Amino acid sequence: MSVLPTNKPKTNSRSVRSLHFRSSLPQHRCSTLASTGQNSQLGRSQRTLRASKHAARKSVHLWLPLKTRGLTLRSTRQPTACRLAREAASTIIFLAGQATRRRLRVNSNVRRHPGAPLATYDLSFAKKFADVAEDTVVSGLDDVDSRRVVAYISRLSMELSLKAFLEHVGMPTADIRKHSHNLRALLAEVDRCEVEVEIAPGTRRWLPATRLRSVNVGIVGYTATAGLILEAEDQGASTYPNEIRYGAPPREFPAEALAKTATAIAAWVVAHWGIARRK
Repeated sequence: MSVLPTNKPKTNSRSVRSLHFRSSLPQHRCSTLASTGQNSQLGRSQRTLRASKHAARKSVHLWLPLKTRGLTLRSTRQPTACRLAREAASTIIFLAGQATRRRLRVNSNVRRHPGAPLATYDLSFAKKFADVAEDTVVSGLDDVDSRRVVAYISRLSMELSLKAFLEHVGMPTADIRKHSHNLRALLAEVDRCEVEVEIAPGTRRWLPATRLRSVNVGIVGYTATAGLILEAEDQGASTYPNEIRYGAPPREFPAEALAKTATAIAAWVVAHWGIARRK
């Protein structure tokens, strides 16, 4: 006997059991299960949407400038001393802590201390030049170069002594520099000053500083004054400093007299240091 095929669709056993289970439940339980499945699908959709929005917002946030994102801009200087360090943005060996001190940058702006002003012209430097000139004379003046050296450093010592005296009595440094290396002009400025001199026991008076001109400079067989040697260019001597440093042998007073004059002028300034003033 042949079996005719039937058009009855095949049914999965798992779906049959599910339908049987749902048919055996009350009506309100079936509706609850259906709504729960819909809610779970809706929740997954909402979570997916929120995740995509967050990812888009994060990608846009990363492209914003640091200042717009509320972050601290990168510093170009060293960390400030005694401040708590921030946690590093990336993993490093260890976190930077408090700096006990801060090493400042090298600065060329050297300023004078208000309590101890520095002098532009140093009198002790002028005395050193005079001492070198005296030592050179003692060593011997056998050649022209030795006499040129004595003439130059003696004139340099005179210049520094006069400028130190003028600065000490209150003449502005800019006004002193205007005279450059002109010894006659510097001597004329000294003539406008006064020094305190004891004219009698217990009696002191302010007298013109022109007394410097009359300081005697004596060597064996030669006598001169400081004023005469400082104004030697009026007598045809070589111009200080260029004609002494360069060219032909300079026309000058004897080297011994120049060294003695430099020492005498520095000693005169030291003797009147603190008891001099401008008129």
